Amino acid sequence: MRFHQIQPFIIASLAASAYGSAITDRSPIEGYELVIPEWEFLDDISPRAEKVVLNGTVQEVLADLRSYKSLTAIWWCNDDDKPKTMRTFDGIAQGAEKVLESMDSLQQILVHLLDEGDSGADSDHGDCDHGHHHHHLRHIKDQLDDLEPPTHLQLLHQLLCVRTPDPPLPDDILVGIDSVLQQQASHRVLTLAGSIHPTITLKRANHKSVRVALWQGDITTLTGITAITNAANSQGLGCFQPPHRCIDNVIHSAAGPRLRDECYRVMNQRGRELGPGEAIVTDAYCLPANHVVHTVGPQLQRGSKPTTNETLHLAQCYRSVLDAVEPLPATPDGRKIVALCGISTGLFAYPARDAAAVAVSAVADWLEHHEDTSITDIIFNTFTDADHAVYQEILASPPHISTWVGRATPTFTPPASANHPPLIQCDSLDRARQWLDAADAVIVSAGAGLSASDGLDYTSSALFAKNFPGFLKYGLRTLYSVFGFNSWPTEQVRWGYYFTHLAMVKSWPESRMYRTLISWLEKFGENAHVRTSNADGLFVSNGLSPERLSTPQGSYSVFQCLGNCRPEATMPSAPLVADAQAFLDPVSQILTEPSKVPLCKFCNGKMNICVRAGHWFNEKPFEDGEKSWKQFRRDVVHREERTTVILELGVGMSTPGVLRWPNEDLVMRGGGKVKLVRVGKGPETAVPWDLEADGLATSIDGEISAVVSELLATRA
Repeated sequence: MRFHQIQPFIIASLAASAYGSAITDRSPIEGYELVIPEWEFLDDISPRAEKVVLNGTVQEVLADLRSYKSLTAIWWCNDDDKPKTMRTFDGIAQGAEKVLESMDSLQQILVHLLDEGDSGADSDHGDCDHGHHHHHLRHIKDQLDDLEPPTHLQLLHQLLCVRTPDPPLPDDILVGIDSVLQQQASHRVLTLAGSIHPTITLKRANHKSVRVALWQGDITTLTGITAITNAANSQGLGCFQPPHRCIDNVIHSAAGPRLRDECYRVMNQRGRELGPGEAIVTDAYCLPANHVVHTVGPQLQRGSKPTTNETLHLAQCYRSVLDAVEPLPATPDGRKIVALCGISTGLFAYPARDAAAVAVSAVADWLEHHEDTSITDIIFNTFTDADHAVYQEILASPPHISTWVGRATPTFTPPASANHPPLIQCDSLDRARQWLDAADAVIVSAGAGLSASDGLDYTSSALFAKNFPGFLKYGLRTLYSVFGFNSWPTEQVRWGYYFTHLAMVKSWPESRMYRTLISWLEKFGENAHVRTSNADGLFVSNGLSPERLSTPQGSYSVFQCLGNCRPEATMPSAPLVADAQAFLDPVSQILTEPSKVPLCKFCNGKMNICVRAGHWFNEKPFEDGEKSWKQFRRDVVHREERTTVILELGVGMSTPGVLRWPNEDLVMRGGGKVKLVRVGKGPETAVPWDLEADGLATSIDGEISAVVSELLATRA
């Protein structure tokens, strides 16, 4: 925990550690050293620290700390109303105990798993690699108290990923892991499988109709579903390599270690590995599905054409999955729904288009031979845009139309429009909606994840390859890979890239998500502010007034002297970008006219986009935005009668000191009047345990565009 994150409940926590639940205003606190931040409430986000020693009863310590407004703002709702003050403290104490229990449980789990790994390293004497691993595990264990919640969660998933099922975990550790994963699940956006719009509906006389749908998303977020499919390996125990983003890893990570334990028992009973086309069924444990069907597809050499046997094996995978689902119980509403993932198309190297055609054909063949099937819904699940497009094409004109028809009547329906998406549910989303509805003021705090949700994804190799093919030869693969890249052969190459990049962003299509967000902000008038680390200008291009915006990391709209020779050494980028387009080679994308390379008008030196990428960053163009931000905090956030909600969208851990930590600090110092709603994807979305326990912060783990639509569409 960073020193300026110390919360008032720490007092109750200290008492709780010695007295359990018997915490009163007379409970003694002796000899504890507490670091207190010292700052100007509005203007200093880099606090200095002072240490105080806590001695006396809880009541006396609280009285001594009245002078520290960064703490007392949270403790005292009314300084002259002692009963309310004590009730407030009692609530903090109770919340603290819950937080301590949650944090201690996760810490105990991590310590246990690290100790297991450490003892394993101890047994490998004389191995330098294992010796280094041994030291690394102990270092992590020593640093656990200093790690943030997202890191704790990521570490948990990594340690479980590499852990074998033998020896089994102790029951108390398993129960603790279940609790942590269920808590995570309560923040995930889940899609109701039965609400996914069908692409094809097969109506059969005297039998239930079968709906065939196509859905793009994370298969582990489907709820109300009988079974999901896992593309497993022949051992059937999951993937043991944390860096792999294979579906095997994703499913085991969300389900928890009990899934691997059951797979281990099933495989031991089989006495042999899974062959291509075979399948086994397990429970789903912490997943929102009821079951998981694990199947193994054929493994190809990358770039090779599938053989006849490999094609047959892949088709058998889908038949085996459907056979395995047939005897499973239906969901409470009487439906039996199965989601089929792409099999063998990842590390197993089966060509994606060929695999999709095999999948659709195999399902059609199975349905033809199972007219009385109890399965009511079959969902083809895709994850990437490329795979989704392939399935859309194949399902629009199935390869064996007569097979689909058989003795059934098929109905082809268009894909669900953006106005009729599947139904979603999320416990924390409901809480966030209530906070936003009751807010007097709002801060939208936007990071790279927001732009990525709109398609401008700086980690996408597909986006880069499509728009910057001329720069692949320099080893660049994503927009992020350009950050810090200094191996430009010439200035014309460098500016060829920048002019291409800025032109792409300038022409980025208007966004439904941004428009929804901006329309909602307008109802708050002066009581709304957007603060973003994104330099892309998408808020302004979608209609936000620049007066409501601050961009502490800079903006593509400005060029600056790379040497920052003087504060005035800047210029608007738009005219230069427009003028350069006629001189960009259509193949190499290099700037062909040397005179179009921007130079500083003062020192004739090199120029750059004005973004915070080094010590040379010029702050001057953004002074007005920073003044507006400070004024907003002073006039709006700090007013005691107002409630403010920070809606944080796509802010990760790359540069947490820019938005993430200051947002948390505002909540801590807000006297209960400032709340945080953090929206993003994965463990990084987690909020500090203490803030969540105090009812001051919550997180939503899901696709940002869908969350924004669900939170705000009817409120804009």
